[in-house]
Amino acid sequence: LTMMAVVHVTSALGALCFGWLQDHIGSLRTLLVCGVLWTLTIVVAYVSTEKWHFWIAANIVGAALGGTGSVSRALVGKFSPQEKSGEFLGLWGVAI
Repeated sequence: LTMMAVVHVTSALGALCFGWLQDHIGSLRTLLVCGVLWTLTIVVAYVSTEKWHFWIAANIVGAALGGTGSVSRALVGKFSPQEKSGEFLGLWGVAI
């Protein structure tokens, strides 16, 4: 339960940080950074042998989760036609 709370807080911070990063380097590059974080999470979780290693992986997951959500939502808004943006974002919400 404590880990889930920590992941939610880290996710909110990740969304804020990746939103700022997206403004500076662009959406696609920011999404690539999120992908690298997901890969790093898998590596850290795989090689973890102690409890605190898994806590590090959980915090990286939170940051990647928040960043991926905020950046992908912005990309859907950017790629969708203006007159159908509600439909596109609704489909994105159902798909996620």
